[in-house]
Amino acid sequence: DLVAHVGQERALGLVGRLRFGSSLLLGLCPGLQVLQIGEALETVRQQASRYRVSADRFTGSSSIQWTLGKLLVPPLSNPHFQLPGGAILEARIDDPTGRQRYLTMNVLPGAFHLVEFGQLSGASSGAVYAFVELGHVAEIPVAPGLYSVLVSPGSNPQDYRYHTVVAEIIAGDHEVMEASLPDAMADLTLTGSVRRIPDDTTSSVWIYAYDRDAQLLAETSVNGDGRYELPLPAGQYEIIAYVRTPDDTRVGYHRRSVMLTEDHTLDIDLFTQTAIADDSQSPSHFALAQSYPNPFNAETVIRFSLATPGEARLELFDMLGQRVRTLVESELPAGPAATRWDGTDTGGHPVASGVYFYRLNAGERVATKKLLLLR
Repeated sequence: DLVAHVGQERALGLVGRLRFGSSLLLGLCPGLQVLQIGEALETVRQQASRYRVSADRFTGSSSIQWTLGKLLVPPLSNPHFQLPGGAILEARIDDPTGRQRYLTMNVLPGAFHLVEFGQLSGASSGAVYAFVELGHVAEIPVAPGLYSVLVSPGSNPQDYRYHTVVAEIIAGDHEVMEASLPDAMADLTLTGSVRRIPDDTTSSVWIYAYDRDAQLLAETSVNGDGRYELPLPAGQYEIIAYVRTPDDTRVGYHRRSVMLTEDHTLDIDLFTQTAIADDSQSPSHFALAQSYPNPFNAETVIRFSLATPGEARLELFDMLGQRVRTLVESELPAGPAATRWDGTDTGGHPVASGVYFYRLNAGERVATKKLLLLR
């Protein structure tokens, strides 16, 4: 069964139980909403407001929810929502702890970046949420493209949560993703106080610590006394504080790198709104820059930087995940480098207009961005 929801921004409401595999159409007039999928038709009355639209599919071992977009009632024109398709993301997840029965997955558009994560998770058009029984393979229909996936235990300690981060995966026709639930054996504790903006009584503050090498993301909330505590394994973490209000989510604090080898205290001042430093130009920094110009017609330049000497590979993929061309595949010194793409494939033939992904691999580091070719 497919269950479609039309819910207010902070509350979902059940609208109808419908068959899976068709497009979702909503036609509205003042005070009346019509929801139609295939042969099924459900009519409900809905107050004028802004809504979030999603659709669910249930099976015996899993449920999948697609976030389809936002809807203003009454609408200016007849809205149209289409369920994603064209690719299958097959998830095979194991639990090294043996303590979990269920897991959850958040499939987010684009590669994973902690600074963007707060705005994407659970609210983005195109995001997918899955609840799966361990031991079963989940097959998630998605549109072809680049995604990141958060894999989480079905149950977590009350005060904090841990996630395994698959930072990027290109979904083509049928992509298999293998991952393990996080096994966060805490060696130490990150603690601190948070100074809020004066007279701010409506927001909540969440602390995230991300170890890219370990694929571990940990989170906790700040309590009413302005304190937080987060048990973590030793590692090198990116730290961020998100400030959430009923209307939006913003970055209140960001620190790119904190090496944790013992218990650590990190006090955060939201009032000063610590700036996010851009150290991507450092010669010893691994980075992949946005191509320029973008969009482009004849030629675009892709700049990147390696932290250490070694083999680097820069590849181009289309929206189906098929390799179009390898631009760089050689030993390079540490520091900045650049290459050009003239819009042709490996055989020298011009490719069609559209969105393409370019991916840099250097050792264990991977970065992906997208560009737009316009003929």
